[in-house]
Amino acid sequence: MRIAFSPKKRRPGCPLVQIAFGGDVPPDDFAKFFPHEVWLLSPTDDMGAYPVDEEHSLKTLAAIAIEAAIAQGVPVTACSQLIVAKAVEEAK
Repeated sequence: MRIAFSPKKRRPGCPLVQIAFGGDVPPDDFAKFFPHEVWLLSPTDDMGAYPVDEEHSLKTLAAIAIEAAIAQGVPVTACSQLIVAKAVEEAK
């Protein structure tokens, strides 16, 4: 699998950016682990399609993305945080 991700912002591109960059994370997994609040709606200078070898890596990226979005002042709802936390816990 590959995911369009910005290492500097530590957040993934939205589904359209995923397609443009060749990201191929299954849509259900993408939506489960990455709430819409953390998506980047346009590409960044450093964005690229990076390999993700297993679901564990998706969980790690999801946790990083939520923390980064909150640190960047993005209003991530508590509900979204709980949904991702549950998905990460279930995937262990």
